[in-house]
Amino acid sequence: MRIKTDALGFSKMHIAAACAIAATILLWAYFLNVATISVNDLFTFKFQILLEKIISINFALFIITFPLPSALLAAFAKKMQKTSLMIAALLATAIALIIAMIAFERMQGFWLLGIFYIIAVPLQIETAFIKYGELKKFVTMRTMLSAAGRCTTLIAIGLVVLSAVTLLPQQEQYVERFEETFFENIFTGFTTGETQQQLSSSVADIIIESQQKTIESMITNPLFEKLRGKTDQDVIAFVTAADAVKEQIASQEYRQQVAAQVAAGGSTATKNVNIMQVLRERLPFITTLEKFMWLIHGSALASVFLFIASIAIKPLAAAYGLIAEKALSLAAKAEK
Repeated sequence: MRIKTDALGFSKMHIAAACAIAATILLWAYFLNVATISVNDLFTFKFQILLEKIISINFALFIITFPLPSALLAAFAKKMQKTSLMIAALLATAIALIIAMIAFERMQGFWLLGIFYIIAVPLQIETAFIKYGELKKFVTMRTMLSAAGRCTTLIAIGLVVLSAVTLLPQQEQYVERFEETFFENIFTGFTTGETQQQLSSSVADIIIESQQKTIESMITNPLFEKLRGKTDQDVIAFVTAADAVKEQIASQEYRQQVAAQVAAGGSTATKNVNIMQVLRERLPFITTLEKFMWLIHGSALASVFLFIASIAIKPLAAAYGLIAEKALSLAAKAEK
């Protein structure tokens, strides 16, 4: 029995495909919104806060539902004509994303990724048609994996572009924000035990070395040397205090004290020393890192997303695709 078409030339299957795709997009958009992850979270450099949101139940539900549209696209590609499916899918995707950005406030910041998501739609459909024609074994599963892979790759590229668009116009402000959170990220939750102790000792060494250079440059100054020959009690007290500070800074007890303060997350010593400047002098790559922060940070975001895609999104897309294809086959039989 032939499927009836309406006046616009769309069959019931086209309408079903558009509605299903739009509904599943709205579903994952809802879970992303309630996971409270915004674009700003991606660029605050407070990774512990972002990590807490990523390991939440709502984000897990977002990951579970995100592959659904890709699976549906690949499943309908086996049952429908390519051009008409592309038109229906593009319309459904664009409308669903617009509704999501209106309904869910946090989604508005992801508009740029939305463009890449729309671009991924025809690529997924094209990939599905090619794979259905080429593959001989495990056709459905491999087709679903390939189609979902096109989507996740486009989103990963979008994350790099988003990083450039966000960071480049305000490079200096984001570099300052990165420096402010640099040690906070190191000492709050990302390192523990022996590693944290080693980092604390290394930072303490940098602080003490800077302080030693400062006091040494003062004491070896010719003007200071002249003060040593003075008999004024205040001058003598000043010279004695300077020598005492030099000895204190060189002591093991002082080093342990500074290391303990650094490990605790705050130190008067760290505030009085530009540690990042010292690190730039010792490690030139830090300057390069800050100069190309948009690329490095964007690549890091893309890598994390692709990792999640490889272990969850793509396998789920394959599973959903098998189910969707079976459901469509049963529906087609019921129509006859």
